[in-house]
Amino acid sequence: MYLRVFLLLLLTLHAQAALERLPQIDDAHIHKVICSRSEPSHLMVLAQKTLYLSRNDGDSFQISMRTQNGPFTDAIFDNSTSFYVSDTRHIFHASAPLDPLFATHDNHHINALAMVNNHLYAGTSHGLYLQSASPRIWDCLSSFKHESIHLLQRDTTHLYVLSESGLYRLHEDHTFDRLYATRYRSDESDETTSNLILQTFHFDLSKTNNLWLGTSKGLLHSANHGETWRPNIVAGIGTPSIYHLAQDPHYPHNLYLCTKKGLYIYDTTTQEIHALYTDLLTSHVYWIDFDRLGNLYIVTEEGVYQSARKDEMRSESKASDAHRMEALLRDEPPIRDIQLAALLYNSVHPDKIKDWQQRIKYRALLPEVTIDYDKTIGSSFTQSGHYYAEGPYDWGLNFKWDMKDLLWNDAENTADTRDRLTTQLRLDIMDDINRLYYERI
Repeated sequence: MYLRVFLLLLLTLHAQAALERLPQIDDAHIHKVICSRSEPSHLMVLAQKTLYLSRNDGDSFQISMRTQNGPFTDAIFDNSTSFYVSDTRHIFHASAPLDPLFATHDNHHINALAMVNNHLYAGTSHGLYLQSASPRIWDCLSSFKHESIHLLQRDTTHLYVLSESGLYRLHEDHTFDRLYATRYRSDESDETTSNLILQTFHFDLSKTNNLWLGTSKGLLHSANHGETWRPNIVAGIGTPSIYHLAQDPHYPHNLYLCTKKGLYIYDTTTQEIHALYTDLLTSHVYWIDFDRLGNLYIVTEEGVYQSARKDEMRSESKASDAHRMEALLRDEPPIRDIQLAALLYNSVHPDKIKDWQQRIKYRALLPEVTIDYDKTIGSSFTQSGHYYAEGPYDWGLNFKWDMKDLLWNDAENTADTRDRLTTQLRLDIMDDINRLYYERI
């Protein structure tokens, strides 16, 4: 029975999904896919030197812009006919005609754009810039001067700034709250940096107090607007490097994780995680976004892929997936049975130590028993000679108790040592069992 249980754990199930690579996008190096919220049928693909634009839900793309300063780094839809886009050194208002708005120094580069209350922000390698009253005049905010800005993201009231030193929440008056720090400064010349690298940020669409940080060492979660954070170790994948986080507006309880190990969907309510699209040619997934029909655009090192997931297919597909999963798991042993079988098979069940301890208690009540056997031989000397005489056969039975064993028995030291070793072995086995079981599921 145990052999069958462990063989079941070693089997794998691969989820198949309808994925297709966008044939119109011939660039291998894709940076982002941006889906418009104001014009739902519009989306952009930012490549190394080319910007592709679709106005029909991704059915066809056309080349909208090319750059020699590449790659394109970020974009924001303005309206149905224009948008803002940045390459490494310039920001353009893509309208008719093309309007250049901003240019950095030769050794600087632009990483992110954000629009807050009709004010355009640019995150660069040397500070956070704000477009002033004139479209071509930009001011560097003193709070982030010389700071390398990686990502800008806005909610309804604030702008979140992810930089090399941490995560910040910027208010309308440009004061800020530091929500998470990776670099601590006591003065201008003394600073220490942690090994943790913040790579992406996402505020929860379903719970406004929930914030998520994707780092080089896994997922961080705050349930109180960033006041405190805790590592969110996801069963099955551990703490991978996370490149991007996203949520489908139609299903906001699902958090998508783009990692170097693949694309995962994490249910924030049940804390269950599932790998998506295992038939991808690569496990390095850098970016995802959703269009109005719920199609998922996936950016990988092998190009950009689109999932065929239309509105009319949602309820049918969801019910079909649930039915198929129920059928697959109908004959599966529960995790508790797997754990118990593994502990018994390896003789590390906690009941074994409890049995030892119980025996040690009674050991002090049992005496040390010895059995003696001897025979008496006597001799005497007289004038007439030397005489010998044999006595009777003597048997002896002796009992010996050591009373101090009633208070402390040396065997308890041995039991304690074995208990510690067994506990560590039991934890290692449980980790392996849990990981294999949930990877299989």
